[in-house]
Amino acid sequence: MAQTEPTAQELQEYFDAALDVAKKAGELILTAFKQPSSRVHFKDATDLVTDTDRNCEEVVISTLKAKFPTPLFVGEEVRN
Repeated sequence: MAQTEPTAQELQEYFDAALDVAKKAGELILTAFKQPSSRVHFKDATDLVTDTDRNCEEVVISTLKAKFPTPLFVGEEVRN
């Protein structure tokens, strides 16, 4: 089955959703920056992740899944 190119309207919807979720994540980051109380976790010996990283990823993925339920979203800070 051949995949079709997205329409201009679909591209605009993707852009609008990306812009919206980037603003939401930015608000979380700014709040955390102003109140530096985020815990740092070690994913491995040299890879750190903060609560803010995880919270932002959760907001990004859940917001995009609500808008676009079909695609698979993969994140870096996945909680195992």
